[in-house]
Amino acid sequence: MDNQMEEPTIPDDAHGLVVHFADEHIAVVDKPAGLFAVPAKGAETDPSRADCVVARVRTMFPDASGPIAVHRLDLETSGLMVVGLTKPAHRSLSRQFENRLVAKTYTALLQGHVTPDTGAIDLPLIADWPNRPRQIIDFVVGKPARTLFSVIDRTEAEFHNLSMSVTRIRFHPLTGRSHQLRVHAAAPCEVRRDDYSTLAQEAEKNPKLRTDNPIVGTALDTHAPRHLRNASTLPGGLACPIVGDSLYNTRDGTAAAPRMMLHASRLAFFHPVTGERITITSNAAF
Repeated sequence: MDNQMEEPTIPDDAHGLVVHFADEHIAVVDKPAGLFAVPAKGAETDPSRADCVVARVRTMFPDASGPIAVHRLDLETSGLMVVGLTKPAHRSLSRQFENRLVAKTYTALLQGHVTPDTGAIDLPLIADWPNRPRQIIDFVVGKPARTLFSVIDRTEAEFHNLSMSVTRIRFHPLTGRSHQLRVHAAAPCEVRRDDYSTLAQEAEKNPKLRTDNPIVGTALDTHAPRHLRNASTLPGGLACPIVGDSLYNTRDGTAAAPRMMLHASRLAFFHPVTGERITITSNAAF
């Protein structure tokens, strides 16, 4: 049976994604929140799930060839995406992402006031397989994930007459793990050693118990990295989840936000043909 994908359903007024840069090789566009980066699961039978950045780029650049997509943003995340309009350009950009030659900056609004002005978060991540698409911290089998951050300001915000303390922050991910910024923002500042061991033992018996704590994963005490085995606490995240994050923010009021407040605001990479270093910026709407 031929399982061809139907033509994506794209609103007439939405073909024109904001284009920050374009030539015959690449384009940099602004993805709005709520638009898929690539066709979503089920797109073969549901044309509305085929509407995505890739589909719109193909419409805007009919001569484009190859896979187009080089990287992705979560559905709820807005901001900059670079796409390859030719197969050689796609290969070059893909290698740059693989070799971490692409510099990315995100702007986010976090619920709560982050205490340090700057810092780094090192928390390895792995998929929480029984509870996909959630990701969890796991010091045994998690993949390294490192995020630098710098506070822009701390203030109060109001969503639907509900006030909350917020921190506007810049994230500089040095790795590109799924949901990395979302988990690093929400993770507790410190993970107690007892919790670290208890969660591991419970989850080994029943992995579904991980839902009791969507952030901390399952690292057995005896398998922990050597420098952590005698520590009373383990380094954590910011304990300030992203406003509007339906997966990792369980605080009162976050549902009042119109969207998840995370925006890819800066992208720097080498042009695949000229070798020129290109830097594109995009202002967050929050």
